[in-house]
Amino acid sequence: MTARLREGLLAAALGPGVRGHARGARPPAGTLAMLVRFRGATDEQVRWGGNDDPRGVLRRGQDYEVERVEVHTQHTKYWIGGRAYNSVHFVVVEETATRGKPQ
Repeated sequence: MTARLREGLLAAALGPGVRGHARGARPPAGTLAMLVRFRGATDEQVRWGGNDDPRGVLRRGQDYEVERVEVHTQHTKYWIGGRAYNSVHFVVVEETATRGKPQ
């Protein structure tokens, strides 16, 4: 199952707000907690969609918690540490759909 399909299915199951939250805000009830592993980046991947460059910021092989998922028509951005990165830089390690109040 692709990440985009998975995100769409979770959004349908949990309702509005599953794609993330405003920068600096707490996640809404009914959200997706996701842990991803940085696998590296190329110049082309960084340029696509105006993403931030993770090289020199993130460490290859290190796991990061996604703050927000921003789905576009041609790409998806993962927000980590207040910056937007192309989702192709990562592999999903763990994801959990939650309901109710965030912990």
